[in-house]
Amino acid sequence: MKKNQIHILVALLSFIGANAMGAVVDAGLKSNPVKGYQLKWTDEIRWSQVFNIKDAPGDTPDEQFRAAQKALVAQGGGVVYFPAGVYHFTDTILLDDGIVIRGADPQGVTDAKTEGYAPATRFEFPRYQPTFTGNGTPNETAFKGIHLADPGKASNGGVVNVAINHGHIYFGRDHANERGVNRLVYGCVFQHAALVEERVPNLDVGQHPWQRFPKWHQAAVDIRTLENALVANNRFIPATDNFLMEGYILPGRGKDKDKKITIEPGVWFDYDNRPAISVNEYGIGGGGGADPKGTPETHPHGFRKGIVIRDNSIYSTGRSAIGFTGDGAVCADNVIRFKPDVL
Repeated sequence: MKKNQIHILVALLSFIGANAMGAVVDAGLKSNPVKGYQLKWTDEIRWSQVFNIKDAPGDTPDEQFRAAQKALVAQGGGVVYFPAGVYHFTDTILLDDGIVIRGADPQGVTDAKTEGYAPATRFEFPRYQPTFTGNGTPNETAFKGIHLADPGKASNGGVVNVAINHGHIYFGRDHANERGVNRLVYGCVFQHAALVEERVPNLDVGQHPWQRFPKWHQAAVDIRTLENALVANNRFIPATDNFLMEGYILPGRGKDKDKKITIEPGVWFDYDNRPAISVNEYGIGGGGGADPKGTPETHPHGFRKGIVIRDNSIYSTGRSAIGFTGDGAVCADNVIRFKPDVL
């Protein structure tokens, strides 16, 4: 047996033993933190089964999370708890079925719409370091986040009470393969959560190989579900790591489509120039969704039930802040601020 396998086995046996012996665990960490929303499906999450990341083997948060998650999956799922502190991840986190990442419960300010809301548990993902020569910095060096290991079926999972820097959340899948239910993002703070647009640079129109642009249609929190999603009490704060790309080239339009346009002052890579929240957002009709052809029979993916988006605070610089479709969807009590003078 390999060394890493032994470590994981020891962690699993310790976890099982501790639970069997009734080890003392803070009662607050075993409770449902979103019970106030009165959504029965949230009680299906195994809140009472908690694995403290500090007890997991591994030399990095990436390794420790994988070990803790493996132990919980063997027990039918549960919560990987990250006590207050900063955790540096080097790659995208992949959540298994039945797993919730939970940070320390906020102290003091608990309403994400109130200035000063700041979870004590913080995830740091790699920051993109731009270069403006050659091919530029590879996109693969950054733009990480939290995804589902099996997006088609992962259920009863999500992220709670974590400040996330340079990372996004994507619980998505093509609607034809959706089987997963009960997904949530609650009590989080997001900064620098944009992804990068794959169509830039377009070398065919003469753009510089180092040019980059935010993925304008990819939300910071993007969730697809067969049924039930809660995105609530999250805060999206202004970016401070935007960077200016001087001499940015754009393709011409109309009769000047064959001409290149150089923006001498430059173009900003603006991390806030993207949607904040998207939950089951689909065009269910023709003509960009304006033509009322979509029905539950022809576009069932646009009529999923149990969508709740509430009490979020969003700062945006020009894209739609929230997008969703759903049968009986609730989107209420969100505060949205757009950057002044954005057209």
